[in-house]
Amino acid sequence: KNLNQLETECLVLFFVQEGKKPKGLNVLSKELKKQVDDFLKLGDFMAKDSETVIFYPQNLSYKRICLVGLGTVEEMYFEKAVAIVKKLYSYLESLNIKKATLVIPKKVGSINEQSFLWAVADGLNHGLYQFDYFKEEAKKDGRRLEEIELIVNNKKVASEVIKYFPVLVEAVKQVKDLVN
Repeated sequence: KNLNQLETECLVLFFVQEGKKPKGLNVLSKELKKQVDDFLKLGDFMAKDSETVIFYPQNLSYKRICLVGLGTVEEMYFEKAVAIVKKLYSYLESLNIKKATLVIPKKVGSINEQSFLWAVADGLNHGLYQFDYFKEEAKKDGRRLEEIELIVNNKKVASEVIKYFPVLVEAVKQVKDLVN
């Protein structure tokens, strides 16, 4: 899929910290890469753990680009990726974004694409959860991310995660309900 022609409010790109500079984990089109590189030159984003920054691209089909820092490759592990994606979900909701597109990297340190995709699924699932069992009407403040599109390198890996995602959603919901 051509990243320049996506119909989304926010394109999410993941970065790691390499030395004192951020390093992108995705192959980008020439126009998108130029705009991201120009923004990175400002020095406002270092790709630290959970660091998230939004900038507004020009002449592209989406309103925002969100850069998400994963920290250093050596310090990356599954649970940390889950926590970062959970924070990302809350951040996107706080901006009242209805549709976001996440570009999943092929590999982040020892985490391959499938594991990272599972971490994304788990983080989004935790972000989605709301305990409203005793409330007459669930919270409806209009700040819900309605659609999340994932761009992956390997469709087979994605279909495996998507196949089991409803089971994960229900399991997490039931466990959290029991705890609450």
